[in-house]
Amino acid sequence: GSAAGEHGVRPYLLTGGRTRSAQLAGGFETLVVVTERGRERVGRLDPEHARLVRHADAPVSVAELSARMVLPLGVVQVLAGDLVGEGSLAQHAAAAGTATDPELLRRVITAFEKI
Repeated sequence: GSAAGEHGVRPYLLTGGRTRSAQLAGGFETLVVVTERGRERVGRLDPEHARLVRHADAPVSVAELSARMVLPLGVVQVLAGDLVGEGSLAQHAAAAGTATDPELLRRVITAFEKI
């Protein structure tokens, strides 16, 4: 298997070698959603950041974005953190109990199995 992602780019290149985001509070269950600024800037973002913004038109967890984008969770956390830091995404803590909600966990596992 190849370490390159869906678009033939190695994940660490998408994050500039970064493995963590100082801007994204919380874990994989953190919800993000595009802001008005993000909608305005989407055409000026690099391709992966723009793709993430398009997938976050409605509140979505970082884990769900990872599955939708077919990118490692850590990469999506860093990319989402970049967008939160510049105001293109807003973040919200997941509702209490969602991190252990069996249906959510099943959906996340199913999505990751498809990767």
